[in-house]
This record gives sequence, C-alpha cells and structure tokens, in this order.
Amino acid sequence: VLKAIADPRLRVIRREQGGGGAAARNTGLEAARGELLAFQDDDDVWFNDKLERQLAALRAAPEGTGLCLCAYIRWTAGAAELLGRAHFDQLDFRKGQGHAFYSVVATPGWLLKREALQKAGGGFDPKLKMWHDWELALRLWQVCTFTFVDAPLLLQDYVLGNSLAGKTESWAPALKYIIEK
Repeated sequence: VLKAIADPRLRVIRREQGGGGAAARNTGLEAARGELLAFQDDDDVWFNDKLERQLAALRAAPEGTGLCLCAYIRWTAGAAELLGRAHFDQLDFRKGQGHAFYSVVATPGWLLKREALQKAGGGFDPKLKMWHDWELALRLWQVCTFTFVDAPLLLQDYVLGNSLAGKTESWAPALKYIIEK
C-alpha cells in the first residue's frame, strides 16, 4: 500500500528488531528532519486540523514553550470521554502523575520542538515498556513550558487499539524505574 503512494515526503522505516514503543519512536526521531515532531500511533486517529491548530498555539505561546498538548477523545468499550482543560490543569509533575488514567501527556497529542527535546536530554527511554511518554514529558517539563489546545484534536482508540494503559502489572516496575531515575 505504501509503495503505491508517490510522495517524496513518505519514507518507510523498518526496524529489524522490536524493542517496544520507545525504541520505535527513537528510530523515528533519528530519521526526522524537521524542527517540529509529532507522533502518530496505530490506535489513534488525528483530526484533520490537529497539526495546524497546534502549530498556531506554539507560535502564539511565550518564548520557552517547547511542547503543545491537546484535548482528545478516549474511546472505550462503554463510552467516549473528553480529556480536556481540566485534565491539563491537573498536570503538575511536582505532585506525581496525578490522575494516571487521564494522562494528557500521551504522545499522539504532542507537537514538540526539537530544541526542547535536545534540552531534555534526547529521546524516549527504551528501558521503559510503558510510560516512556510520561517520563520524557517529565524531563521536558524541567526545561520548557507546555501549551495546550483545549479542543479535541484526536481520537484515542482503547477498543481496537493495543494500549498498555490497562496493563496494571506493568505500572509498578515502570514507576519504580522513573522514581529511581
């Protein structure tokens, strides 16, 4: 399917080994050529104006802003739920993750400046099987400010997707590692 798309901007990058989400995202970061970075997971759907609205928010944000997050809709088997401003306003890394299930730092909602990524020490930690986005957001929070678009710009599919968020047996080792780090 991808070979049929004649667009020079499209590059297919295959990893010969797995390595998890962090390793896959780091491979993408290494191949990326732009000053702005965004992440598209296979279980999420961006709305058409996601990047445009986040770019406008980053441009309007004060100097020192390195990450733009957005509201999104989480689709579960029982309901669709909006994760918006109230969840972003709870985000305070000095207090820990806050309401873990309502994390607004999931990578599909990011538009990230490369310079902020570099200041934060680089990419995702491949030792983490989950919450590598939260761990990188913690490092970013120490070196830049975040801005937020309070409009749903993506759909996070917890019905058909392969999210690790519900795999509670992985939480303790990941949090222990982040705290020790």
